[in-house]
Amino acid sequence: MKPPPACGAVSVALERRPAGVGLLFCLTACLCSAAPAKADRPAWQRYEVAIWQKQNPAQYRALKALGVTAGMVKARRDDGPGEPVDRPTADLLSQAGLGCYIENIATDFYSAYHIWTPNKPVNWRFLDAQARFAANPADPTAFIRDPSLSDPAWLAKINLRLERVVKAEDSEKPLYYSLGDETGIGDLAAYWDFDLSSYSIDGMRDWLRLRYPSLPALNAEWNTRYRDWSEIRPMTMPEAMQRNGNYAPWADFKAWMDFAFAHALATATATVHAASPAGRSGIEGAQIPGWGGYDYSRLANAVDVMEIYDNDANVEMARSFNPDLVLLTTAADHGPKELNVIWRELLKGGGGLVLWDENNEIARPDGSLGPRGLELRPVLRKIEGADGDEGIGPLLLRSARVYDPIAILYSPASFRTHWMLEWKDKGDAWSKRDAAAEYDPDEIRQAPLHFLDAVEHLGFQPRFISSAGLAQGILERDGYKVLILPRAIALSTAEAARIRLFVKKGGIVIADEEPGLYDEHSRKLAAPALHDLFVGKAERAILVEPQSEKLAEITAAAGLKPRFPLSVAKGGAPTDARTYVFRDGAREIVAIHRDFPASGDAPPETITVALPKPAYMFDLIRGTALGRTDRATLELDSVTPEILVVSDRPGSPD
Repeated sequence: MKPPPACGAVSVALERRPAGVGLLFCLTACLCSAAPAKADRPAWQRYEVAIWQKQNPAQYRALKALGVTAGMVKARRDDGPGEPVDRPTADLLSQAGLGCYIENIATDFYSAYHIWTPNKPVNWRFLDAQARFAANPADPTAFIRDPSLSDPAWLAKINLRLERVVKAEDSEKPLYYSLGDETGIGDLAAYWDFDLSSYSIDGMRDWLRLRYPSLPALNAEWNTRYRDWSEIRPMTMPEAMQRNGNYAPWADFKAWMDFAFAHALATATATVHAASPAGRSGIEGAQIPGWGGYDYSRLANAVDVMEIYDNDANVEMARSFNPDLVLLTTAADHGPKELNVIWRELLKGGGGLVLWDENNEIARPDGSLGPRGLELRPVLRKIEGADGDEGIGPLLLRSARVYDPIAILYSPASFRTHWMLEWKDKGDAWSKRDAAAEYDPDEIRQAPLHFLDAVEHLGFQPRFISSAGLAQGILERDGYKVLILPRAIALSTAEAARIRLFVKKGGIVIADEEPGLYDEHSRKLAAPALHDLFVGKAERAILVEPQSEKLAEITAAAGLKPRFPLSVAKGGAPTDARTYVFRDGAREIVAIHRDFPASGDAPPETITVALPKPAYMFDLIRGTALGRTDRATLELDSVTPEILVVSDRPGSPD
């Protein structure tokens, strides 16, 4: 897919920006058109397994025999003459019959505050920004991202570098071109008030002109008195903390930075697509939903491939917002828990693994398999296929996930609002947090995950929807029956109207606190947007915590029941198992997987799965036919799932 001419002219438009909103129409067109499209490039059909560390020839041969399909080849970022990638490693991989992916092409741009530097911490530039702010809170340079994600010179530089790398390597058909590793606006998903550069402020002003119908409308929302769009400036955290109830100038600034980050990635994706019709762009080390540009409703459509650290429902969000996004996971450990994770990520829609093996525990230098290699071998053979049998991975990759009509709202506006309310009275404590602190337990950020876990353990497969999707009518269009609002404190007028219409037509809304106290710009409303729906003994708008047993009653009241209900011998349903359902033509694939126990070990559990009607079943894990029946009793351990093919016809699933 070639990008429209406007995408190629982004840097020119930024430098010679006319008055008005021409630039933002260009940016919006680029972001939309650069979104990956399955029809425009070959399907990701094989479960790919790549090794990150460099290996010797004997190791590469052993890895190929194990089931590894590719290795990492680093790109050069000095933009000088000569080979644009590490050619010796690429040649070794080719000689071993392995493919490759190109690593770290533009980490200096997309991961500028989390990048390896000799003799310094990986996040030294972020630490420096924090130190400069602590020394002089009035110094705005601490909030200027270098390089700015909106800098035309840098955008042009990265696009030229990508074009050079892709054209040089396209004949090798790399799995993907990694734009950056552990990317982020600042240090991963850490909070910081980037970016006050002139490029960013100019871009934000144009972006605001698309979000507001007029300057008076913006002034009314922000409670400001700007006389011209050119006067508008972002409001930083220290400034916004002085306000009470209206944080719109700060919240819009944070939303702009999410847009700028996704746009910068999408521009690179367009360059990759233009240089190679089959090429894929990607990022690695994707973080928890939150700060640092990790608004997955934007990010999921900015690249083709995402190696993602599975936390706080980010995998389910990314897959919901872009079903064609290729999701990879990194395997860096050993033991039953790691094997459980490999299976779990496959069932969540994963397209492969990146193996991290700095101690040669998978393949030893002499070419023999190490302990991790021996542990991985049976799992990879089952997933990838062996002895002429199709693997489970290719089968699931070509199958479509079957969702239940349960939607979970993903609301970055609510996250921003809660953040401000939590930190506004704590002085400069926000400025001392690092990326690791964002992984601390946080009920607001984890609320979507808690609801997801609860609903999945009832036997359902819910789907995340974005605020934009809600406002545009996705509930009615896709036939949802239940809408969950995790900590949805901030809703737009359009979102609130769609929720009201949903309830009026018989839908059920669940929330864990009163929703809609603020609008989508973090301005407190005179009256909560949905207060009348949730007061009294409301039957179709219900306040309930995700751990509540009422969830089962609510879903039943909505007329929902699991398509493949599970039960245990002592009665009732298991509390530690999830069901994943896929459709492959006329057949259904049902996978049942247990959570790995906190204790680290658990005996096998006898679980019975019931079918809607009698059908032929085939056990993919054991390779045996179970005959025609309406139920199957399975022994499920804490590592390997049960995966059944359900069909109206007998025979193995060839």
